[in-house]
Amino acid sequence: MVPEPGAVDARACLHTVQTFSDEALIRARGRLSPAAGIMLGALWVADRRQLVVLVHHLAIDAVSWRILLEDLNTAWAQYQAGQPLQLPAASTSFARWASLLSAHARRPEVVDQAETWRQVAAIPAALPAPQPAVDTYATAGHVSVALDVDTTRMVLAEVPAAVHAGVHEILVIALGLACAELVGTDAPIVIDVEGHGRHDELAPTSTCRAPSAGLPPRTRWR
Repeated sequence: MVPEPGAVDARACLHTVQTFSDEALIRARGRLSPAAGIMLGALWVADRRQLVVLVHHLAIDAVSWRILLEDLNTAWAQYQAGQPLQLPAASTSFARWASLLSAHARRPEVVDQAETWRQVAAIPAALPAPQPAVDTYATAGHVSVALDVDTTRMVLAEVPAAVHAGVHEILVIALGLACAELVGTDAPIVIDVEGHGRHDELAPTSTCRAPSAGLPPRTRWR
């Protein structure tokens, strides 16, 4: 359900609590309901004079949080100074971004890559598919590993600089190596990777929507 523009009363999204607690947070989170169009809620913590904002992941992602917090800080500073609230406009709207992405997908140099990615997508999965009935958070295993200073420096700085890649690409390579060792194969391994979907080569994007993008849907490790 998507309410009409202007139909949401911000006052209905805000609840006041005297003190912050896990129970208050759980209740606030439980009030979010995508089916009912309730994607945002807020708690005003009276004794701390703090605002807690909750937004469903369907409406926001990690990149969007930075934009939203900047706007909230700007609005609060303007309110405190007795100024009218005036926020910067989004550099590219979600609709405009979607239109540009559609046009980009039809460019000849992009269409020429389609067969390559079909071949990647056809590579058999290296691991069994998840079984929703048994593969849940409750049955998941957890492994925590701490890296020393020298290894961390290599992962974050030295290796990316040496191979002209980003940290996330180095982590995908490490995951590919680990998977190959786990399954004991020299065959290609396919890894699904998701990005935030904002690409400045299409248009400068500053939007609190979560476009999300698969790569492309799969990225290949060999």
